[in-house]
Amino acid sequence: MATTSRTSVIHLLHRASQRADALLEAELPQGLTARQAEVLAIIAAHPGTNQSRIVDATGIDRSTMADMVKRLADRGLIKRVRDRRDTRAYRVHLSPEGQKALDAAAPAERRAMDKLVANLASQHRKEIVAILPTLATDRPASFIRSSRVSSGAGTAKSMRLAVRR
Repeated sequence: MATTSRTSVIHLLHRASQRADALLEAELPQGLTARQAEVLAIIAAHPGTNQSRIVDATGIDRSTMADMVKRLADRGLIKRVRDRRDTRAYRVHLSPEGQKALDAAAPAERRAMDKLVANLASQHRKEIVAILPTLATDRPASFIRSSRVSSGAGTAKSMRLAVRR
């Protein structure tokens, strides 16, 4: 039996991702994208990390990441410092402005997540938060999930994937 776009897991995950991005970007402060907010969150969780580790954690390709890091630095949201051991690489840190942007993104993320899972029963909300980290990587042992789980309704408020290094 042929798989259709209505039954293809790959297509459905792609559509769910598009919807999640659209919901989040509608809630985020002006000028910040969903991917930029995720990069800021990774940097906040791992101060002084390098761009390669951010690529590993987010799945964003290297050339896009280099451009994104440059734009975030140009906007004053992060600080790039040359790595003393590898002068080709940068270590990145959130600036105070970056922390403010990330702080403003947190309630936006909660609102977007609430909208995304609004039609799911509480048990399904918990299940999807438990399943998605495994689907998001082919290296489940090297990724950790930390989630801030919810309000009284059991809605997942946030899910982050971070590379164990």
